[in-house]
Amino acid sequence: MTPDRDVVFLTRPKAEPYYVTEGQEGPIMECSFAPEFRNRTRYEPSWTVVAGDLPRHLTRNGVSFSKQHYELLQTSGAYNLQIRHVVFHRDNGKFFCTVLDKESGAQYTVQANIVVVVEPEKPVITRQPTGAVEEGELVTIECQTTGGNPPPSFSWVFSNRSVVPEEWYHVRSSISPDRPSVSILQWRVNAEDNAAYLNCQIWNEALPKGEHKDVSTIRLNVLYGPRVHAGPVHDYNVEEGERVELTCSANGNPAPSQFEWYHVASGEHFAGTNWQFLAERKHNGDFRCTATNSIESGADKLTMNVQYGPIVKVKEWINPAEGDAVTLECVVDANPLANSIVWSGPNDITYEGSTYKIDSIQRTHSGNYTCTAINVLTVHGAKSGPVTRTGQAFTFIDVLRRPGEALITASSTVIAVGGETTLRCTAVDVGSPEAEYRWLTPSSSGSYREQKSPIYTLEHATLADNGDYRCMPFNRIGDGVEGILTIQVVEPSKITRPLPETLIFKTGETSVTLRCEAQGYPAPQFQWFKDGQIINKKDSNSHWSISSEQHPNNCPKNDFCSITMIAFLNFLLPLAWNDKGNYSCKSSNGLEKFVSSSVALSVIHGPVILNERYPSDALAAADVGSTARIICHVSARPEPEFVWLRNGSEVHDGQSRYVVRNIRLNNKIDEFQSILEITDSMIYDHGPYICQTSNGNGQKEELVIKLQTKSKPQAPRDLQLISSLPTSLFIGWRPSFDGGEEQNFQLEYRKVNPMKGIPDSTEPVAIYIDDRNASYLTLYEENETSRRSRRAFSSIAYMVYNISYLNPLSTYWFRVRARNLIGSSDWTPVTTATTSDVWECGSIPRPLTLYYNSAQQKIDFEVTKQLNDDLCVLLLFASGKNGQDIGSESEGKVSANWRVMDCFDQTPIYDVPSADYLKARLCHKLNLANCSAASEIIVSSTLLASGWVYMIPLGAVVLFLLLTLCFIFICCQMRRTFNPNKKEKNFVSTERRNDSSAPLSQSNTKNTLVHGSQTDSGIFTLGSTPNTNKSNGQSAQITQGFPMKIGTVTDQWNTNVEPFTYSNDPYLQEYNTQYQISPSLQDNKYDGFIDEFPLNDQELNEHQNSIDGPSTIIHDDHDSDETSYTTNGTRRVMREIIV
Repeated sequence: MTPDRDVVFLTRPKAEPYYVTEGQEGPIMECSFAPEFRNRTRYEPSWTVVAGDLPRHLTRNGVSFSKQHYELLQTSGAYNLQIRHVVFHRDNGKFFCTVLDKESGAQYTVQANIVVVVEPEKPVITRQPTGAVEEGELVTIECQTTGGNPPPSFSWVFSNRSVVPEEWYHVRSSISPDRPSVSILQWRVNAEDNAAYLNCQIWNEALPKGEHKDVSTIRLNVLYGPRVHAGPVHDYNVEEGERVELTCSANGNPAPSQFEWYHVASGEHFAGTNWQFLAERKHNGDFRCTATNSIESGADKLTMNVQYGPIVKVKEWINPAEGDAVTLECVVDANPLANSIVWSGPNDITYEGSTYKIDSIQRTHSGNYTCTAINVLTVHGAKSGPVTRTGQAFTFIDVLRRPGEALITASSTVIAVGGETTLRCTAVDVGSPEAEYRWLTPSSSGSYREQKSPIYTLEHATLADNGDYRCMPFNRIGDGVEGILTIQVVEPSKITRPLPETLIFKTGETSVTLRCEAQGYPAPQFQWFKDGQIINKKDSNSHWSISSEQHPNNCPKNDFCSITMIAFLNFLLPLAWNDKGNYSCKSSNGLEKFVSSSVALSVIHGPVILNERYPSDALAAADVGSTARIICHVSARPEPEFVWLRNGSEVHDGQSRYVVRNIRLNNKIDEFQSILEITDSMIYDHGPYICQTSNGNGQKEELVIKLQTKSKPQAPRDLQLISSLPTSLFIGWRPSFDGGEEQNFQLEYRKVNPMKGIPDSTEPVAIYIDDRNASYLTLYEENETSRRSRRAFSSIAYMVYNISYLNPLSTYWFRVRARNLIGSSDWTPVTTATTSDVWECGSIPRPLTLYYNSAQQKIDFEVTKQLNDDLCVLLLFASGKNGQDIGSESEGKVSANWRVMDCFDQTPIYDVPSADYLKARLCHKLNLANCSAASEIIVSSTLLASGWVYMIPLGAVVLFLLLTLCFIFICCQMRRTFNPNKKEKNFVSTERRNDSSAPLSQSNTKNTLVHGSQTDSGIFTLGSTPNTNKSNGQSAQITQGFPMKIGTVTDQWNTNVEPFTYSNDPYLQEYNTQYQISPSLQDNKYDGFIDEFPLNDQELNEHQNSIDGPSTIIHDDHDSDETSYTTNGTRRVMREIIV
C-alpha cells in the first residue's frame, strides 16, 4: 500500500505563492521527511523546477546541479532549497520536492509556487463612445494593459466614486507577461449617467497595497427626456387670498425649451416655469406642468387645496312682537369644515349649534346675537403651525317695546350766571321703534315740551334756571321712565366789603373783630387764613371764633336771589404781639374759583427777639479769616433801635473791622434784622456779643449771641408725628443750630415686626432731606407768661417730610440727624408711629373663603376673580388679649388691635405664624390704601387625625377641676351653716378720676414729653382747641398683644460697623430709654397744613391713629399747674406723656 503524502512529509512549502522580486534573495522552500523515509539507500530526494515549458533537475540526494543559483539546506530529515538571486525567466515557476522509492518506484511530491512580480504597464482605454448616446442604449468600454506578473486585476469606478458592479464587466487575463490583459464593461445608460466618466483601475502584487494604476474615459453625453418636478409640494394647502407661486423645474439633455402649466378643472393654461396668482376657491384641484425637449416631453402634477375661514350668513335684523317664536339660522361655508358653531347673545346666552330657537320672545331678548364659527387651517409654510380662523355674523333682534329709563348727562351741572350747558338724554333701552324725547324744565311752566331732540341747550343762564330738568323718552308703544338732573346756576361769590389793607392795634386790645362781606348764590362760604395757613372753623378755640350771618333780603318765596353773607373772625383774648400777620378772607360758593381779601394786621408792641436759643443764648459761627455775620432778628412796632456790645463796650458801624446794617424784612410784618459783620475775623473775635434793642414800648430787650468756629450741626429737636395715612407718615422736627454751614438732614426708619414688637435685623431705609424735597410748617406753641396766668402764642417753624410707600396698620421707628460739610450731628431719640387703616373700595372683590393650616403655617383662599397682577393679599392679625372682643368694638378700636403682616402677590401664602385672629383684604399693589372689605380666616383643625391623644388628658384635667370646685362649694356651704350670726362687711368703691391708665412711678418721669416739646405745655396749630373731654386712652398707648421692649439705652446706631444683633441694635437701645410718643391725631393739634398736604383730618384719615408706646396720663387735679380754664368757663385738660 502506497503511503499518503502527509505521512511522508513532515514539512512542506506553503500552499500560497511565494511573491519575490527579481535580483533579491529568494525564500527558503521547506521540505522534510518522516524518519522512515530518510534512508537514502531506499529513498532518493530531489528538487525539480518547471520555469517556462521545460522542467529542470536542481538536486538529487545530496548533489546540487546549480550551486551558483540554488543552495540546498540539508539537516536531519530536512531537505530545504533556497534561491540565491531571483531571476525571472529561471525562477518564475513551480518547484517540486520529490521522494523516490527505489524499490517500489513510487514517487511522493510537494509543490512550491514562485511568482516573480512585475508591475503592469499603465492601462489605456481602447474602446469607448465618442458621441452622444440616448438613454437606454447599450454602451461598451474596453480597458487594456500589457505586462505584469501576476496578471493584474481590474475594477471600474464612476466619477461620483460609486463602484461598478462586477456583473457589468469581464476580464481576459494574459497567459504570458508580454501579452495584454483586457477588461470589457457594458451597461445600458440612463439620465443619471449624463456627464459622468469612468475610471479603469488595475493592480497586482508588484504594487503596494492601496496603490493602483488607472485611466479615465471621456465624459458621457446621454440624451434623455425631461424629468419634471411640480412644486412647492405635491399636496399644496393654501389660504384663500394668499399669494401663491407654482414652480416647475425639469432636467433634460438637451435642456427643456418649453414649459406649460395646465389647471385640469378649469382648463386654464400658463406658459412658463413659475405661475403666481392669488388663491381663490376656483383654483381647487390638480395643476399639471409639462416640459419638452428634442427627445420627448415630461410632466408632473400637484393638487391645490384652497382653505378658507368660516363665512357665516345670518339674517341681519328681526323685529318680532313679544311672545313670538324666533328661530335663528346660521349657515357656515368653510374649508375645512367648521369644528365649532356657537350662538351668543344678551344676558350671557350661549348655545352650541347652527340653529337657535326662542319659543317666546321677550323684551329682555332684544340685542345683538352673534354666530361664531371656528375652523383650523393647515397651510403650507405656516411658521406657527395650524392656523385658527373665526367667522362671525350678527343678527339684531329688536323686540317691539317702549323705551326704558332715561339718563341725563350735562357738559356741566354747575354753571355761572350767563353761562351755558348742554344736556343730553339717553334711554338705557331706546325701545323699538327708537325713542323720541320730551323735556320738562324750570322755564316750561310745569308741562313737557314737544321737543323730540335728545339734546337740550341752556343758554344765557339766570338764577331762575336753577332746578330739576326732566326728560321723558317715548315711542308709539308708550312712555319710558323719566330721568331727572339738577342744574345749579351759580352767581359767583364776590367780595362786596373787603378787609382794609392795613390795621394797627395796641397790645392788650380786646374785642377785636375782622369782618368780610361777600355776595352770590348760593350763599358764599368763607375760610380764614393767617400767614397762608387755614384757621379751621370746626376747631374754634379759646383764641379765635369764626362765625357768619346772612344779610336780610326781600327775595320772593321759591325764587332764586343773590345772598349777602358776612363772615367774622373774633379774637377772644387780648391781642398779643404775635397776633400780627397777614389775614385773608377767602370766599367761594360752588365754583372752584375763590375770591379773597387780605389785611396786614400790626400790633404795637415792644421788641421781641426772635433768634433761636441754644438753650438760652443764640449762636453764630465763622472760620478764622472769613467775614463773620451775626444777625439779631427782632419783631417790634414802631421800628426798633439796635445797640451791639462786645465785652461791655458798644460796637459802632465802621469801627475797626465792624460793619453794622439794620434792615426791615419786606416779607414779614414788623420784623427787622440788625447784622453785625466782622471782616477778616480772628480767633479772639470769637465769644459773646450782646444785641440790645428798644423802641419806646416796654422794656429794653437784649440777647447774647455767641460767635464760634464753624462746626458740625446740632441734633434736631422735637421729632414727632404730625399726621398719618394708611401708607404714609407725616413727620416734623425743629432744626437746631447749623454750625455755620448750610445743613441738610438724614432720616432713617425701620418697620417693626408686628409679631415681635421690634424691627427685624434689616438695614434701615435712609432718606436725605433738604429744602428741595421737604417743606416748612409753622406750628404754634402755648407758653405761660406766669404761673396761673393765661397762655400766649409763640410760633415755631418745623421742617416736615412725608414718608410714603408704607404698609397700613404698621408701626415704624424713625430718627433724624443733621449734616453739613463739617460733619453730622447726633441722632434724635427714636420715635415710633403707626400708619392708619385702609379705605375700603367696593370695586375690589373681597376674598371669599380663607383657610389657615396651623400645622403647615399656610393660608389658602378663594377670590371672586383671579388674583391679577394689580392686586395683592393684605394679611392682618390680632392677638387674643385684644382680639377677644373684636367683634363688638368700634371701628377705631379694632384698627388699634389689628396689625398688618405684609401684602402677598402669590398664593397660597406660606410661613404664616399662628395668631388668635386672622383676616385678609385684596389691595392695589401700587396703592395699598385702597382695599376690599376684609374676610375672616378660618383656622383649620390639625387635631382631627389624632384628636383622642389630646382629648383624653384634657378631659381628665377638666373633670379634676370640676370635682375640686364642687368640693370647695360644699365646704363653703357647710361653713355658712356653722356661722349663721357672722356679719357681712359692705365694701364701697372709692371714687377715682377716670385716668386712661395708671400713673408711672416717679423714677420713670424724668423725661416728660408733652406732645413732642420738652419745655412747653402744648403745641397746636391755628384753629385748634384744648380738649375739654376725658381721654379715651387712645392718644398714646401700648397696644395690647404687641409688646415693646423698654430697657437701657445707648445713643449709638452703628449698623455700618457692627453686625446687626438685637443686643447691639441702636434702635432698640435708644427706644428703650428715650422712647418718644408723637401727638395723637384725635386731639386735632395739627390740622393746618402747607401746600401738597391735606388741609384737615377728614382728608388725612377716616380712622384714629394708634401709637405703640407708653400710656397717656391725664392730670386732672383742680389745683395743679397743668389745669387751666377757657374764657367760656370750661375746664381745659392738658395731656402729658410720661416716659
